[in-house]
Amino acid sequence: MKDFTTRDYVVPLRKANIMHYEKKANKAILELKRFLKKHIRCNEDEIVITNEVNEFIWKRGKFHIPKKLPITVRKENEKAVVYLQGSKLLKEKPKEKKKEEKPKKEEKPKKEEKEKELEEEKKKKLEEKREKEKAERALEFKKGL
Repeated sequence: MKDFTTRDYVVPLRKANIMHYEKKANKAILELKRFLKKHIRCNEDEIVITNEVNEFIWKRGKFHIPKKLPITVRKENEKAVVYLQGSKLLKEKPKEKKKEEKPKKEEKPKKEEKEKELEEEKKKKLEEKREKEKAERALEFKKGL
């Protein structure tokens, strides 16, 4: 994939308009992917089309698609994400994962403490059972004499 952050394109959908009327919208999506594959030099697996672009193509139904498609392509995490030009989603910055997450570190000791408490409870229950069994044996022994 070429190195870039954002690029603007106007994708012509002429070839999709030539198709049979039942296949126009599906062909438009394939035509968009073909165009991006050529201009960005990437695989189809690396292209992500947002719902906004998809809805723009399907807005007037599958028979009457737009002639041209104004898009902006942004590179995010080794993937090319396709937005409409002037989109609200485009203005938002992609969320980056924080490497330092303190709450999760605090949760781990709590889990370990809970596990220890459970183990202690199990040990106590086992001891109580053993004591009851000893008491029963002692009663049986006394009754037997």
